Amino acid sequence: MPGANSSRVPSLAQVAIWVIDILLGFAAFAVTILAVILTEEHQDPRVVVLAATVAYFIVGLLRRPRGRWISSTLRVAAAGLLPMLAMQAHDSHSQDRLLFWCVLAAAAGALFAGRIVRVLTVRGRLGFALAVGVIVCLADSYLAMVVSPAWLAQGVYRAVDLPVRPFNVQTFAGQRVNSQQWTGRVVVLAFWATWCGPCKAELPEVAIVRDRYRDNPGVLFLAIDPGWRDDTEQKANAYLSNHRVELNGAEDVPIPGAEGAGEASRSLAVQGLPILFIIDRAGNVRFIHEGYLATEHLSETLPHRIDALL
Repeated sequence: MPGANSSRVPSLAQVAIWVIDILLGFAAFAVTILAVILTEEHQDPRVVVLAATVAYFIVGLLRRPRGRWISSTLRVAAAGLLPMLAMQAHDSHSQDRLLFWCVLAAAAGALFAGRIVRVLTVRGRLGFALAVGVIVCLADSYLAMVVSPAWLAQGVYRAVDLPVRPFNVQTFAGQRVNSQQWTGRVVVLAFWATWCGPCKAELPEVAIVRDRYRDNPGVLFLAIDPGWRDDTEQKANAYLSNHRVELNGAEDVPIPGAEGAGEASRSLAVQGLPILFIIDRAGNVRFIHEGYLATEHLSETLPHRIDALL
């Protein structure tokens, strides 16, 4: 019957509501991504989790419940959270994946809490609405400031036992060095680049640790620029000098015929920056540290791994 078929077709008002839900969800996602971009250099998870909490909670509050408010909330959630899932599928660093789950938990909880507060307010239950709002704010603040940094710090080092295929690097002092010359020493290799924000935040902390072992000939630190994105030895050396980063620098030795690939980065399977490798005295990689977070206190945790190998 025509009447029955036409009742199944959404009205213009319904379509407008769906569009608003989708735009609100995407707006919350955009605020979260903006927080990631603004904190890219220092990678502070507290700022990102708090930004996601506030953005999704406000979005939840903005939608006045009409009819099936749960359906509306699910549409907002789909528009705001599914892009996170799509981005997470391309994250290679374990830290990025852990941070994603922290942000996702905070965002989802804040969104549904915001919707519940709005529903309770419309129904005149202001006391319950206030209680839910306070509880959610406290819970997400604790998640952002305490739980997330502690959880992320636990997964920053990956313990392995991998032999290293010999490779060469060219030091900024003009000396070509083979990795086999490091046998008998604990070696910390920091792969970085002048265009990498997290790298530039991490290197000073590595330099602090290097200063701690300055008088120990059994420990070697080397900052290796793989030469990606047209980074040159001159740029890298100038950066270390201008910013007074006291680390011995080196450039990866290009592999003939393999564009963008160097001996060290290929031997250690370097795919992203920053990344640290800690090699034991026998020449095996024992710890891998991917990415950088300001809250992990690298200058305090890195010496523990080095001392374990000494």
